[in-house]
Amino acid sequence: MKKSILSFFITMFLVSIVYADKWQTVGARAVAMGGAGVAVANGADVQYWNPANLAIIKDIHNNEIGLIFGGEIETTGKTLSMIDQLTQMADKYSDVAEKIDNNLKATAEDIATIFEGFSVIAELQKSRTGALIDLNAGIFSRLKKLSFSFRIFGTSGITPFIDTVNIGIGSPDSGGLPLDDFDVRSGYEQYANDISTAIDNAGIQSSLTTLLGLSDTTTSEQMAAALINMALDVGASESQISQMTDIIVAELPKAADIINAFGSESETYDKNETQVLVDAGVFTECSVGYGEEVFRGILVGTNLKIIQGQMAQTSVMILKENEKMEDAINEALKNRQTTTQLAVDLGATFDFSRFFEKKILFDPKFALVVKNINSPAFNRPARPLDAPDYLIWKTDSYSLDRQIRAGIALNPLENLIFACDIDVVANKTMVEDFNSQELAFGLEYNILNKKYINIPLRLGLNKNIANNGSWVYTGGFGILTGCVFLDFAGAISSQTTTLDGNSIPSSAEASFTLGARF
Repeated sequence: MKKSILSFFITMFLVSIVYADKWQTVGARAVAMGGAGVAVANGADVQYWNPANLAIIKDIHNNEIGLIFGGEIETTGKTLSMIDQLTQMADKYSDVAEKIDNNLKATAEDIATIFEGFSVIAELQKSRTGALIDLNAGIFSRLKKLSFSFRIFGTSGITPFIDTVNIGIGSPDSGGLPLDDFDVRSGYEQYANDISTAIDNAGIQSSLTTLLGLSDTTTSEQMAAALINMALDVGASESQISQMTDIIVAELPKAADIINAFGSESETYDKNETQVLVDAGVFTECSVGYGEEVFRGILVGTNLKIIQGQMAQTSVMILKENEKMEDAINEALKNRQTTTQLAVDLGATFDFSRFFEKKILFDPKFALVVKNINSPAFNRPARPLDAPDYLIWKTDSYSLDRQIRAGIALNPLENLIFACDIDVVANKTMVEDFNSQELAFGLEYNILNKKYINIPLRLGLNKNIANNGSWVYTGGFGILTGCVFLDFAGAISSQTTTLDGNSIPSSAEASFTLGARF
């Protein structure tokens, strides 16, 4: 028997060492405990977390039904802030693009916008990540060792694709912004000196001449003078020149890499194809689960699932005034592809005290779960026939690939539970080059544990170790009175980002569970 048990665990590892989708945290209890649930789940949501725990039969509360709702957003660093900043600047870019097209002179604000754009695009290119949004709702039931569930969950990824090539302002042959006055005007010598010094310090003198459409013999002093003189010709005040100079000096070092990478075959800024891909899937899952104790302290379980997936995607040019992120999402929902697949989960739990038939310190339990062993794939919608060639589009299918998660549970005190989960491998997500591998810690303490009322308090920590993410702080509580219970949970990260000009947490999650035990 021990040999077969060992083979079971080894098999679970071997079939699971591949990339998989981000693990969703289902249920308010698990959310409040930092996302740790593989070894401690025992209610209606146990089927999702670990069907092996269905084999744990207590004297009471072996049957349960629950409604679960939850949502999560996760962004990386300042990616969402920079996308938002470019979107907010879209109307300014439209003015700049028109002037480049028509060989018109730019204002001081236009010039500042151009250099701000260089900086933001450079930062986005370095990050190469985006934002994830996950939603889930369902009804879960447990009838002793058997469980049934109906769940709808959605996941979407927002990935920026940055055009660092088409960032030119003009060329000697094809017009662009007219930069032809190289003599510093009286009273503006210091501003020209500050800009030329910034150009030299950033090491971009040669590249910037190409970007501005100037002769390669143009000096940094002449470039600075040409920018200032163009703004003065269209009525810029000295305070506007001062502000423009401050922005150029501040942004040039950040943009040096992409300016130096500017190619001779590049187009001008008005041809820039910076965009974000919105990739989304909504899945409806019907599942039946069963758990059994195959040997003293050794529990195994499985879920059999039917999943219907609807995939949608679209791209939006974020430097276009008339294209907004909400429009892109609405457009994606109009073009969907539906696929139905079967999937299988396996789970196992090892109860040390029961296995050795004696009380082990802190009553430790170890659990291991593999989800979607057969990696069901779902077709994405075909590229629209009228889509322009430059529009980013994924043509491959999307897989709910295998996931593997391990967890431990300890009971240091009678009313205290400690849990820890970890994704054994880094899981892929809908955002390009952004993986998820969660490390989760959770505590649950029953501050009131009476026959007819129970109030547990929960706290936790969570970190995406695959991308060196910030710590996410979680918390929540539950109320069980009679046979009815309510659970509430929330999570928030210490790191912030910006959306529509407002500072928000870079990661946040909320969950609510309503159920009954009998």
